[in-house]
Amino acid sequence: MAGAAFHWYSGDHFEALDLVRKCFPDKKLILSESCLEFGKYDKEDQLINAERLAHDMIGNLNHGMVGFYDWNILLNEEGGPNHTGNFCDAPYLYHRDKKELMQRRCLRYYWHFMHFIRSGAVRLATTRYTDKMDLTAWKNTDGEIVFVLVNGSGQKTKNYLRLAGEVFAIEMEPHSIVSGRIQR
Repeated sequence: MAGAAFHWYSGDHFEALDLVRKCFPDKKLILSESCLEFGKYDKEDQLINAERLAHDMIGNLNHGMVGFYDWNILLNEEGGPNHTGNFCDAPYLYHRDKKELMQRRCLRYYWHFMHFIRSGAVRLATTRYTDKMDLTAWKNTDGEIVFVLVNGSGQKTKNYLRLAGEVFAIEMEPHSIVSGRIQR
């Protein structure tokens, strides 16, 4: 067995990934589903839903996830079909009557991870001063340092990234996501 796929249905369980990594350090951990159920979250609150997705992605990345795929990339306008009626958000919803493809905000949040963190990247250690911020940082195989930072607070924030004695200030709007590259 090369690894295991996982997904959550309730809360943060990032410590479970730490435990699996500790017990099976040679196995890969792959996220197999990351959608948000509309039964738990408001369908119209795309910003907060995308922010929840980013929090989950960063937590999973920081605790050992090496890849992800989401089988709910395209759902109908309700967030289905679903045999149990727990409709979900997805990067795209398709309105069947209008024959319209609707891009959801979570797609733009996915972009930050897919665009910057490359295959073979190594995760870098990070710390943060509040649980209202989420951060992951990686070193790509070409030596480039990349990061994704989420401000989950309702306040504008000034954040500082410190790397090898240098400090970079990043101002963020409330409930926003930024990503970037640091070339050394």
